[in-house]
Amino acid sequence: MTLPCRRCFVVYCLATKSTAKTAAAKRGRISIMLSHWLRYVAPIVVAAFVSSCAATLEAPVVNARYAPGTGPSEQLQLPAPFATPSARNNSKVIGWPKGKTPTAAPGFEVSLFAENLANPRQAYVLPNGDILVVESIREWIGRPDRPDKSANRITLFRDTNGDGKPDLRETFLTGLNMPDGMALVGNWFYVGNTDGVVRYPYRTGQTKIDGKGEKILDLPAGGHHTRNLLADPAGRTRWLLVSSLAVSQRSWIFSLRL
Repeated sequence: MTLPCRRCFVVYCLATKSTAKTAAAKRGRISIMLSHWLRYVAPIVVAAFVSSCAATLEAPVVNARYAPGTGPSEQLQLPAPFATPSARNNSKVIGWPKGKTPTAAPGFEVSLFAENLANPRQAYVLPNGDILVVESIREWIGRPDRPDKSANRITLFRDTNGDGKPDLRETFLTGLNMPDGMALVGNWFYVGNTDGVVRYPYRTGQTKIDGKGEKILDLPAGGHHTRNLLADPAGRTRWLLVSSLAVSQRSWIFSLRL
């Protein structure tokens, strides 16, 4: 009884080892096949899938309907520039009622300093305390619908007793071209016209400049007319900010060495 059992046990064991070796061989082959698939086939399948998705996303929708003037850029048919009249809706300037001022934060007070100015754009304080105000607006040449005229001047205000109200009001400079920026460097007063930078000799305390200016830089006119100026504290460099000539164009910043 013992011997047959041993034979059966031995045969069973041999069969089990053989099966294990076969399964291990199969697993090895499957592992090699999977490794090769991941290395060579999978990238091709992924690339094909991504390409098909991109083609689907980029494919134009033939049956789509868009409102006039809307839709994909390649299908738009817009009128040529200035082929249609411009539309604008400017705000109506009503001014402050007499005796009425902006409400200030606690501890501060707002009072009227100057009035009756033609489109004041910027204020500049001279070292002696005089305040200069640029009066200008863009002029639309060749546009009958925009008859605006620029004052093209700088007005000086001087408060001699420090009560917050100017005792002197004087036309400081005229003959400008849509001015905006101002800067005093040494004995020269600089103005940023829309078409260039002009400088004038200046003496401390003078209330009017009568001399002819010297144009030191030409700038392209048109577009946004503002040309701002800024001098570094040391007075060695003037920074000129030129706003864009059109919505699609860029702004520029020039550095002018003294």
